[in-house]
Amino acid sequence: MKRLLKDYNKAIILISHDVYFLDNVVNRVFEIEGKRLKDYKGNYTDFLIQKEAYLSGEVKAYEKEQDKIKKMEEFIRRYKAGVKSKQARGREKILNRMEKMENPVVTTQKIKLKFDIKAQSVDLVLDIKNLSKTFEDKLLFKDLNLKVYRGERIGLIGKNGTGKSTLLKIINNLEKASSGEFKIGERVSIGYYDQNHQGLGLNNNIIEELMYYFTLSEEEARNICGAFLFREDDIYKKISSLSGGEKARVAFMKLMLEKPNFLILDEPTNHLDIYSREILMDALEDYPGTILVVSHDRNFLDTVVTKIYELKTDGVETFDGDYESYKQERDNIKVKNEEAAKSYEEQKKAKNRIASLEKKLVRLEEEIQKIEEEKEKVNKKYLFAGEKNDVDELMSLQEKLDELDLKMIEKYQEWEETEEELKDFQ
Repeated sequence: MKRLLKDYNKAIILISHDVYFLDNVVNRVFEIEGKRLKDYKGNYTDFLIQKEAYLSGEVKAYEKEQDKIKKMEEFIRRYKAGVKSKQARGREKILNRMEKMENPVVTTQKIKLKFDIKAQSVDLVLDIKNLSKTFEDKLLFKDLNLKVYRGERIGLIGKNGTGKSTLLKIINNLEKASSGEFKIGERVSIGYYDQNHQGLGLNNNIIEELMYYFTLSEEEARNICGAFLFREDDIYKKISSLSGGEKARVAFMKLMLEKPNFLILDEPTNHLDIYSREILMDALEDYPGTILVVSHDRNFLDTVVTKIYELKTDGVETFDGDYESYKQERDNIKVKNEEAAKSYEEQKKAKNRIASLEKKLVRLEEEIQKIEEEKEKVNKKYLFAGEKNDVDELMSLQEKLDELDLKMIEKYQEWEETEEELKDFQ
């Protein structure tokens, strides 16, 4: 998707909380804050630099104006009834007509998140031996062996469909392994964050959810809800009616109160805005326990984890460092593999796979071409319907165009994935 949008030669407006994605795709940022919209040139990092400079200048101007207003108000208060009353009334008129600056500093309310532990675990937190998982005829992974030690901060990555989320569910006894075993260490207490929030009681309201699982007075529960920006009538909202971001806040509230010493997190940043992601990353950096996390958020992985486990069908490969270090080591391995001589069988398999991928690229390009031709036909019909002012036809054609755009994106994504795999052979 990143490459597709980067190479797209038309205008794009997108909403994203993925800092790495924004830094690599956009060249202009609009920020809505305090009912105002501000335009910044460049990517997200450029936006942060420009905003800081803008605020610095605006704050100085605002403070200067406020000082002027205070002096005028003081003059009016002192001389309104005295010998300088005429001057005072004149300044009062000027003050009333003045277009006053708004305070440029908008205080954004933020959640208060801090993870702690009740007790320290043993050194070996998790021991997985020869673990395999198959869904019907599809093998996710086999002969998986790994150990997690106290204090480690591990990012679990891998291609879609390799079973990352399934592995986390198995560790939490929410899914059964096909074979193999795993053992949780003594005094290990797990705090599990499920990206689909299946651990929340959908029929409870927010305050009921807290008071059901934890020994809290209503006042204590209210205060905790307030720290997570649930106030007044918000606390009586049913969990089932909450947005993805609100459910995430409830889930993090519960994790914070549990005080586990082993956090297992499945895509924890999915429903969070950029500011909330930063708060979560800060809280995890200060967390004294062990972390195992599945995430596609590169910025999150670079900030939080110190080790990468890459899950594959035939096991797991480990890398020390954050995601950037992993990418660098992966590139180095790729170069070494290219330099190494391949056996006849490997070359034969690679040749067959290359031919298959090349055929697939040709087929996808033909399908993309057909979609583009179909879009062109529908666009002509759309223009004709516009000239006739046929609203029903316009709406029908717009739906068709939206469907075609969605198909186009799907085909481009498949094309991009195929091209990436083909590059691995080149």
